[in-house]
This record gives sequence, structure tokens and C-alpha cells, in this order.
Amino acid sequence: VKVFTAAGAFLREIGVPGPVLPGPYDEQHMQHPEGMTLTPDGRLWVAEFDHAPKRVSVWQPDGTFVKAFYG
Repeated sequence: VKVFTAAGAFLREIGVPGPVLPGPYDEQHMQHPEGMTLTPDGRLWVAEFDHAPKRVSVWQPDGTFVKAFYG
């Protein structure tokens, strides 16, 4: 997820992009972000469209990973 200013200048990325790599699971990796919303406290919720894992992740406004829900 890329974050830009209102003027269109790039600020930061949230999450780690790219293909899934062998090794330990990385909670900050996002394969297919499909939907997202901002809550009143500024947190970003991201729903991913993938076969496995099915997940919704929560991020702080600065891009810090908070938690994930799997189903």
C-alpha cells in the first residue's frame, strides 16, 4: 500500500510487497491487498484477496504493523 500527500508526493509504503518467499512467515508481507479503510483513530485496515492465508491486517498511520486476523 503506497501513501501519498494530497499534492501527490510519495510518503511511504505500508507492508512489504512482492512474491511469497521461502522461510519464516512475514506478517508485514502483503500479496494481494484488495480492500482497505481508515478508522477514526487513523488505523488502516487491509483485506487481502488470496487463497491462503485469508487475512485482514491492521496498521498504524506511520506504517507500523498492529495485528492480523486470519480466517
